[in-house]
Amino acid sequence: MKIAILGAGSGACLTAAYLRRYHKTHCEIEIYHTKTVPPEPVGQAALLLATNLFFETYGWDWYNNPVKAVFKTGASYEGWGHKKEEFFHPFPMESAGIHFIPQFLSEFTLNCGYYKVHEKYISDPEEEIDADWIYDCRGRSEIDYDDYIPLTNPINSAIVGRTNEPDPKLTWTRSIATPDGWAFGIPNHDSVSYGYLYNNTVTDKETATKNFKEQFGLDAIHSFSFRNYKAKSIWKGDKTILNGNKYAFVEPLEASSMAMYQMIADRSSRHIFDGDSKETIQTSIDNDVAGIENFLLWHYNFGSKYDTPFWRFAKKMCDEFDWHEDFGQAIEYADQHENTYLYDNPIQVAQWASYNFKNWIDNMGAKY
Repeated sequence: MKIAILGAGSGACLTAAYLRRYHKTHCEIEIYHTKTVPPEPVGQAALLLATNLFFETYGWDWYNNPVKAVFKTGASYEGWGHKKEEFFHPFPMESAGIHFIPQFLSEFTLNCGYYKVHEKYISDPEEEIDADWIYDCRGRSEIDYDDYIPLTNPINSAIVGRTNEPDPKLTWTRSIATPDGWAFGIPNHDSVSYGYLYNNTVTDKETATKNFKEQFGLDAIHSFSFRNYKAKSIWKGDKTILNGNKYAFVEPLEASSMAMYQMIADRSSRHIFDGDSKETIQTSIDNDVAGIENFLLWHYNFGSKYDTPFWRFAKKMCDEFDWHEDFGQAIEYADQHENTYLYDNPIQVAQWASYNFKNWIDNMGAKY
């Protein structure tokens, strides 16, 4: 069986790693890419499952890996809610994710020798590529939004910059509430990446850029606006599967993207190799993406230390949102039990377990 992957971003790289890790004896993997859309020039985080996937697939470890990964032990939340000035959201004991530069992951995947690579623009994948299945992971470019569904989230723009030196003491992602939204700080091997997230209907780009520089002392190296969305289906045509940002895009809070890409690679492969129905798989994916949408939006419902137009805008969005019934049940379950019970008897919503909900409830001081 031949499987083609379109793109060389994080979604494509993770899909390739997943197929090689679990199905390399059953398929030949080819990658088609162009250099017209370079990876974002900023650090990215991968949570536990994706980190383990890359390490197990390629034999990496913390001290020997080509993406120059550094530890991600969790995330700090600074200025969120009204109960604590700051709190830490840890990973389970003795586990860690990674912070990495997407460009390094792309370069490794294209040059590692495990995949047949074609530098070629593809207009019509099913007509131009001889493959049994095609994963289209080419990102947000050339998307017809008529085929997509918007996801509810108050963030739609970002400004990014980097320091000139690393911070060895920073082994987690900083999530910092700001008057205009929030900002992340991601440690890299040679720098710290910062991103200033805001809504361009509430704060104009010039004001956001000025506030970013005043708060972090950095010049912007890149800025962009985006939509939060998902495709109506991962299935397209007779043999194409959407993954990466070609399927969905959500803002970077909670670093959910890599886990979502892995979830789609896993579920879709059950149709390819095990014959599970497309309908069952799509329903499962829809439920997980709804969980991601709900969990991210839930953060803004707690508010922040700022009473500003953005935070009032975000709260209104939360008040008007139709929360998923399963999400509400997960909150109630977490609120009714202690962590020791939740660790042994978790309810899972997308990549988050009950103890993640409990941490938010205890530290942010509210449920809905």
